[in-house]
Amino acid sequence: MPNDGGHLLFTRFGKDDLLKRQPDAAKFLRRFVGAEEFLNGTERWCLWLHGENVGEFRPMRAVMDCVQAVAIHRQNSNRDTTKKLAQSAAYFGEIRQPDRPDLTGLLQIRIGTAGNLAFCADRAPKSETV
Repeated sequence: MPNDGGHLLFTRFGKDDLLKRQPDAAKFLRRFVGAEEFLNGTERWCLWLHGENVGEFRPMRAVMDCVQAVAIHRQNSNRDTTKKLAQSAAYFGEIRQPDRPDLTGLLQIRIGTAGNLAFCADRAPKSETV
């Protein structure tokens, strides 16, 4: 969960706008797929700075504008926990993304590309006809 006030997540158009302002930020953008995006084919992106060298993105004005907006959003929260997160505004509030490839995610994507079938099954009998 980003807990970012919408400043670390982008639509395709928001991503394109960020890249017009800061082309070097492309290396920090990752595809963001939640239930809404997965089920409806919506394209969203996130500014993923976790594990990156702060010295790489600090000089990037457009990236730091996003980080500053996250800090302000978190500082203005009524929750003490969220206010503490303002100190690490470049990062998602909760990081649940594994650092390694996630087999479950691959299976979800494969099922998601099945098309407009009425149902999907993982152990359907193979068809004898081609």
